[in-house]
Amino acid sequence: MLFQDIINDIKYVISLSDKRKFLFIQILMIITALIELSSILSIIPFITLVLSPESIYDNYLLNLIYIKLNFNSTDQFLIYSGLITLLLLISSTVLVITTKYKIIKFNQNLLVSYGSHFFKSFLQKDYKFYLSESSNKIILNLHDDLTRLTQGFVQPL
Repeated sequence: MLFQDIINDIKYVISLSDKRKFLFIQILMIITALIELSSILSIIPFITLVLSPESIYDNYLLNLIYIKLNFNSTDQFLIYSGLITLLLLISSTVLVITTKYKIIKFNQNLLVSYGSHFFKSFLQKDYKFYLSESSNKIILNLHDDLTRLTQGFVQPL
């Protein structure tokens, strides 16, 4: 029930364009997780091949790949497998870095957007409002609330 409440709060707080960006980031996170999982899982078959190159002939799928791609030796197949595994690991790492960058950029843009919106609303307040409230208290509350919104609410999602 708590998760549903958070989703309902997001509907009212975030604008439509930010919702689209947020959805894109969520999809990117799922794709990143799947590619990262596949890159980690690709290490196990490669290590098996290195320890036991004759498993190429025992495993139906590896044998099929070996025959279809017309390799001349098991060493050539091991090098090819190693390069594929390395490529998966590098692409996974690049995708993780890109995803983290997108999350941080979205979070900071949200902080700037809502910060400027709230500061503009404070600039339009009456002078009497500022006589009754301490400016330090206003700025501190504004900063704390915006940080809480982005760091404690949006970024963990």
